[in-house]
Amino acid sequence: MTFDAGSLSAAYCRRTKVLAEAGLIVQERRGRVIWCKLDPGAMREATVWIAGFGLFEAVDLDAFERFLEGEVGEEGA
Repeated sequence: MTFDAGSLSAAYCRRTKVLAEAGLIVQERRGRVIWCKLDPGAMREATVWIAGFGLFEAVDLDAFERFLEGEVGEEGA
């Protein structure tokens, strides 16, 4: 992926910087153009890490919210 550094939004720059700092992408600046490429090894490690979260049971966020509301209600009483 390439992009012109002069036409980037700040949000896009922050996101690519985070990915680069995490080692998931490699950036190389050539003049005004910044080249980005995925690091396959780092992506493989990230995929294994993410897949580990699938081993947990799904969380019922509505039930969790009701629980928290009950806890806050009890503290205020």
